[in-house]
Amino acid sequence: MKNDRILALIYFVSAVFCVIAGALYLSKGGTVIALGIVMMVAGAAVLVYAVTRLRGFEPPEKTEKVEKLLKGAGSSIADDSEKFILSTPLLNYGSENIKTLVKQKRWKDLDEEKRVKYICSFVRDKIPFGFNSALVVPASKVLKEGMGTVNTKAVLLMALLRSSGIPCRLRCRMITKDYIYGAVPDFIYRAAEDSLPLTEVEALVRGGWRTLYGTALDSDLAAAVRAANSDIEGGYIGSLVAVDGFQTFVNGDDNYYNSGIKEDLGTYISPDEFYKDYPRQMNFARTAAYTIICRRLMNKSAEKLRDSLLQSEEDG
Repeated sequence: MKNDRILALIYFVSAVFCVIAGALYLSKGGTVIALGIVMMVAGAAVLVYAVTRLRGFEPPEKTEKVEKLLKGAGSSIADDSEKFILSTPLLNYGSENIKTLVKQKRWKDLDEEKRVKYICSFVRDKIPFGFNSALVVPASKVLKEGMGTVNTKAVLLMALLRSSGIPCRLRCRMITKDYIYGAVPDFIYRAAEDSLPLTEVEALVRGGWRTLYGTALDSDLAAAVRAANSDIEGGYIGSLVAVDGFQTFVNGDDNYYNSGIKEDLGTYISPDEFYKDYPRQMNFARTAAYTIICRRLMNKSAEKLRDSLLQSEEDG
């Protein structure tokens, strides 16, 4: 983590230098104008990348239990469920914005069933589907950005559950990339890996593990997907869902991902452990392209799909 931060700072300083040098070349005019433009554009791209990397670092919670768990000493914990409620760098529910939210909502005052229900409802609709500033971000940043994907909303959901006293874990699978077809620009779909990670949250409620379906897509987006494909019979994969019976989905089933699964990766105590085994890091070029171009286009595509429902309601 420390080395990554130093590297990001080096990128930042280099970017500032390129921008300044480019500006100086531009001011001289003549044949060096082209060089100045190139240096400024390159510097700006590196600057965006460096700022994104720096903003993505969150100090881990200073909890000895977390360190012990990550080092394999969790077996000494008397209550096995305790390891499913700890804070981690990604599940950073000790951050101010998460603590404030949990206190305002008073989720801890509710019984287990209602606590889970209301937290799921918050993540589903108050954090609409959208692509974050990076593929992997801590829970506090998902809340701050006010949007999330299937995987980043799962991180926020876990943090809110654990902060409210509900043990939870991550169910991890690989799903065909076809499920994003129609929801992102075609060139992004074609460039994506054939299999993409899919994470869902399981909560320990009344002594048993329960998969919390239906939080990835906000209600408006789910309704738009249903309306746009309501005549489909049988299975359907695309537009952010992968279901073996679309009419069941149309009728309100909130299990959006029961088809297209390529591999079951099992359960993980935390997303930190999952992404350690299955990193989602991108190289400089991909990160810059995602930050500057792809993220904006993908969010516009999702918004366009969501708006199609509102348009059809107005026409009707």
